[in-house]
Amino acid sequence: MNKETNLTDMILDEGVIKFNYELIPAPPIELHEYQELENWRKKLFKLKLIGEYPIEKVGYGNISKRTDHSPNSFLITGSQTGHHKDLKGDHYTLILNADLQKQNVTAKGPIKPSSESLTHFAIYKASLEIKYVFHAHSAAIWKYMVEHNNDFDQTSENIGYGTLEMAEQVQSLIGNKTYGTIVMKGHQDGIIAYAKTPEECGSLLIDLVERSQL
Repeated sequence: MNKETNLTDMILDEGVIKFNYELIPAPPIELHEYQELENWRKKLFKLKLIGEYPIEKVGYGNISKRTDHSPNSFLITGSQTGHHKDLKGDHYTLILNADLQKQNVTAKGPIKPSSESLTHFAIYKASLEIKYVFHAHSAAIWKYMVEHNNDFDQTSENIGYGTLEMAEQVQSLIGNKTYGTIVMKGHQDGIIAYAKTPEECGSLLIDLVERSQL
């Protein structure tokens, strides 16, 4: 199997939900709850850090923020919404709780949760001070971070996205940190930023865009 075929297989695997989930049907999320996230999503979409692979027609990238609906709740973009330039309330879903070991997710909203919801949950569980998680895709940034492996946290190349192993390793990498970035070596082009504020989270990714272009 050649490198191009391997990449295609990884792209087609993107967006496949690998956990059990219960979606409690609910009306679209109100604007005031997702407006802050949407403002940053527009910027990431413009930078092509969120979007859709043009040939395979598979979306990539997702963002979330912690909420006060319940102790473990967070708002996240829905599954396969990457191709939309602008998202509305029916493109976001509220995660109420999750169980990493059982790989179960309970969500409430109009659309099924992102396939990366377990990883986001693991990050929020790592520290109560982490309020935002942005998961982006960039071949250039991914390559830059892998090559500069002494400067960045990275998951093992044999761990795929959306798995218990990915969630557990991400938690371990975060440790006591409250902001930072992670390159997902086993998830082609996948990178994560997490922080206390959306500005801090977004700036981490924008900085990587600039550094990878030098």
